[in-house]
Amino acid sequence: MSAARTAAVRSGRATRLPLDEFVHPVPLVALAVLVLNDHLFKAVGILPSWLIGKLSDFAGVVFFPLLLTAVCDTLAFFANRLAERVGLRPPLDDRLRRWKLLVACGITAAIMAALQLSAPAVELYLGLTGTLGFPSMVDMDPTDLIALVLLPVPYLVGMRRIAARERRG
Repeated sequence: MSAARTAAVRSGRATRLPLDEFVHPVPLVALAVLVLNDHLFKAVGILPSWLIGKLSDFAGVVFFPLLLTAVCDTLAFFANRLAERVGLRPPLDDRLRRWKLLVACGITAAIMAALQLSAPAVELYLGLTGTLGFPSMVDMDPTDLIALVLLPVPYLVGMRRIAARERRG
């Protein structure tokens, strides 16, 4: 282990990017299902369109909360490293926490509900994704909200990652 890594570990500061919850097999499989479903299954037409839509919804509900926590904690990680470089105490908590999982699951539920129930929300989403270079399509279907029953899956994946980190010390 390098001297910097050893010092970071001794001080309780990790030097690894906080991505553990997202690089777990569950969200990675969900992401793979989403990508295959949206870019292969839809184009080939081997599955009924109602099933293709539900697969995307279920996969998104599983991976999005963990992507959200990983991205936010990674941004906090870099902000903390920048603060340290200029001699400040790192101001942000860049570790996965239970409250962060709950917030990410809540945001996921709110976004999904908005996209299935609100035409203005769909217009905003399509405008944002188009501007970012990811043109999308949304079919408003309130029955897609059934996918929210999978929200405990990303929560449990995250909680297991927290428990594993606490066991490691």
